[in-house]
Amino acid sequence: MISTIYTKVLNEKHRQSVQEFCDSFGEEGKWISDDVYRLDVSENHRIQYKLSLSSFESDLGSNVCAVCGIKDDALMNVAIDCAYRFAMGKMVDLSDLMLICVYNNNTNLIEALNEKLKGVSPEIIDTLKMYFNTGNNAALAADLLYLHRNTFNYRLNKFIDRTQMDVKNAHIAQFLYQYFTLIDRIL
Repeated sequence: MISTIYTKVLNEKHRQSVQEFCDSFGEEGKWISDDVYRLDVSENHRIQYKLSLSSFESDLGSNVCAVCGIKDDALMNVAIDCAYRFAMGKMVDLSDLMLICVYNNNTNLIEALNEKLKGVSPEIIDTLKMYFNTGNNAALAADLLYLHRNTFNYRLNKFIDRTQMDVKNAHIAQFLYQYFTLIDRIL
């Protein structure tokens, strides 16, 4: 499973060091702006990155912030800005960041996800919610929705294709589950 890490550099003079650090965990990444570097990594490398970040910051003498999420520059730019404000010096997953933002009365990440999900049909959203409410059990969710399993899988895959958010990735599933919980029950 591939994850995407966005890393924000706080000082221009550390750009090269941050790029070398990031690239040591995966394929060569890409600068998407003057201060944000995007990198695709395996799950093992995601964990190694997270565990190595504080040592790297010590060696660098400066903080960075990083968010592990999806390859969507618009959504992740909002996420990295939130991480810069509320989670400096850490690597956070989108689901953790969502809670941090809500705790700090910041809805920017929720608003960005609202925008991303605007074009997704209600039937696909309902399918996704049922999938999460059954503990990601596709067979049970399909039964409860009175859908053939193939129809259920088709809807999940349609969501993944449309949004590039793989709900089979535990971190992405948790992010979306928290989003729907917040939208439906709290906000």
